[in-house]
Amino acid sequence: MRDAPSQPAGVPVAPPSPSFPFQYVVGDYFSLAGVNYLILGDRFSGWLSIYEAGKREFDAKVLVKKTRDYFCANNIPEEIARDGGPQMTSTLFQQILKVWGVRHRLSSAYLPHSNCRPEIAVKSGKRLLRDNVGPGGTLDNDRFMRAVMQYRNTPMQDSRRSPAQIVFGRQMRDFLPALRHPGVQGEDDGRSDDKKWREKTRDREDLEIGTPVAIQNQTGNNPNKWDK
Repeated sequence: MRDAPSQPAGVPVAPPSPSFPFQYVVGDYFSLAGVNYLILGDRFSGWLSIYEAGKREFDAKVLVKKTRDYFCANNIPEEIARDGGPQMTSTLFQQILKVWGVRHRLSSAYLPHSNCRPEIAVKSGKRLLRDNVGPGGTLDNDRFMRAVMQYRNTPMQDSRRSPAQIVFGRQMRDFLPALRHPGVQGEDDGRSDDKKWREKTRDREDLEIGTPVAIQNQTGNNPNKWDK
């Protein structure tokens, strides 16, 4: 009997669109050189976070702890989208998500395209990890810190803005020198106020320690009187 042709794929169902940073999060759990890592990415801004999640055998408690650290630092999302791997569908992890009020959306089986955002996040994370992990796969080193901060400060192709600009409204200070962008609200460094407070002032020479001085009152019954 001849094999019947496969049915065509169904029409893709678009995931909900986020309205603000860290509302909807995508992620994956993978191993590299014997070390497990958790990658979480924000669908709104592209902000990427990577955590060590133990070595060799899967540890659900470590996965829960790292996810909790991410939620505490950023926000408890409404939804987290991941594949159907056993780590993500473990009873402990599912119970914790329920307690936190986070909806867990699974990508379709055998259809990687439906999980393309987590796949892109994983690929980006692996590129960062490949050349920047420390001995034993540790992320506790300056090379990895530089790589992650560079990623967060790099404009994305579609929006022409970096994850840092979308989340904070500005570029983060990292290891690379950057030009200031004039005209951005909130970045005048208080220059207008500084000019105002410099009016009617005069530069004075520094006094040597031990020099006798008179002190003008600032409060009390005789303000502005030099009697100290």
